[in-house]
Amino acid sequence: MLSEIRVFVAILLLWGCVFSSLGKDHSTAGRSRRQTSVVNQRRVCFYGGWSRERLGAGRFDASFINGTLCTHVVYAFAKIVNGIMVPDNNDSAQEEVYYAELQAVRNQYPHLKILLSVGGWLLGSGPFSSFARNYSQRLTFASHALADLRRWGFDGLDVNWEYPGSRYGSSAMDKVNYVELLKDIYFAFEVEGMMTGLQRLLLTATVPAGRIAIDNGFNIPEISNWLDFVIIMTYDYHGSWLHSPTGHNAPLYPEEQEVNKELNVDWSVMYWIKHGYPPEHIVLGLAAYGRTYTLYNGNWTHIGAPAAGGGGMGDYTKTDGINAYYEICSKLDNGYSLVWNDAQKVHYAFNNQTMDWVGFDSPKSIAIKTKYAMSLGLGGIMMWSLDLDDFGGSFCNQSQYPLLTAAYLVQTSNLTVEAVEKIYPMDGTVYQPKVRPECTLNFTCPEIHGLYPHPCPDSCDRFIHCAFYRPNEKMCPPGLLYSKELQWCEYPWMVTCTTF
Repeated sequence: MLSEIRVFVAILLLWGCVFSSLGKDHSTAGRSRRQTSVVNQRRVCFYGGWSRERLGAGRFDASFINGTLCTHVVYAFAKIVNGIMVPDNNDSAQEEVYYAELQAVRNQYPHLKILLSVGGWLLGSGPFSSFARNYSQRLTFASHALADLRRWGFDGLDVNWEYPGSRYGSSAMDKVNYVELLKDIYFAFEVEGMMTGLQRLLLTATVPAGRIAIDNGFNIPEISNWLDFVIIMTYDYHGSWLHSPTGHNAPLYPEEQEVNKELNVDWSVMYWIKHGYPPEHIVLGLAAYGRTYTLYNGNWTHIGAPAAGGGGMGDYTKTDGINAYYEICSKLDNGYSLVWNDAQKVHYAFNNQTMDWVGFDSPKSIAIKTKYAMSLGLGGIMMWSLDLDDFGGSFCNQSQYPLLTAAYLVQTSNLTVEAVEKIYPMDGTVYQPKVRPECTLNFTCPEIHGLYPHPCPDSCDRFIHCAFYRPNEKMCPPGLLYSKELQWCEYPWMVTCTTF
């Protein structure tokens, strides 16, 4: 304990010298000392510790990691207790055994950087917010994290605060405090490297893709000064929450008819770049899982079709509304129709007997997204997560890690998308957006004001709004249908309608 205090005091003293020497230019210190990788070549592979608890062929541990396919492996997650980072497992000794297994992987693949991610969705914002507002508590967090990362053998820390300023437990000052936290961690790492001659620990952050979470908590130009790179979680754009209609987990681009053009990978990446984050230090998040829905009507299978909630949980992941890629492969072998959406550059599949629908990334869409990242000069790709790809090669008939391998081949061999398709063929039809039959609106308002069913066929999601005897065509919100009895838009199961 005494030695830790001495190290901490020494770090604080040198820390002050560093700040003094940097003067007014301290904001560029992190940027000038970033540890760089080959342009476009990062492949950051997340590994969820909970995947060890899955049964049978779904169980994952460090022995399955193929270090050739990854440049960085990030272990998720550590948690925060009273402002200190601690192992997520209540049995800390057992968790440290798992950490040691990761170091064994690095010994086998010396190029690998092994990072520990602290935070995550389940931890939320409160534990970060409660200590990040206080300077001395930030220093305590940074010094303990530094000592533990070295003791456990990690090469860096990934900060996964979800999300400053947005979720329960957040503070109005989180946006400012988030920058200060990154700055304090960075300088702790920098000073320790100067004192010991060791390579500075990496500092990265996993960040959101949506406008509200970004604006509330992330000062993009400022945080870019203190991080080696950011990982944008460019997925979870659509899901089965609140009876949402079917939508893809991670579309690259929007549908032409979409009202909200922000729910796609391209919008998120360009938002971070336009607001000042250097493209070469942005890592594009890729998802090795799909979001599932239960269709309301087996005849309505298109994107944007009404849904009655999440689809069935996978046999191994056991999570409502989510299937691992290898679980989706099993579905494709059992009566599912596969569809390619060329506008969004992604696949989805459905079974109109079981009413199950799933939108997911395939080797083809992963190759397209990797090409996209390279075309923008981004700093690489991240796969969430190793344990959700077909890591054992026993489900998809595509060998081990088909999704991650597709990204690897595009990055390292510059394979074309067509070449990836030949390696990983997937039969299916091409998605055709819903086309309504031609119908000339011929409606006479019976009263000066009122709402009325749309007279054209296949128009349950539309209605007529009469204003001063003038008919106006209106659309229901996505996933809702117009109810003649209630005279407003409702969930499909509350509406008498057979065509859509």
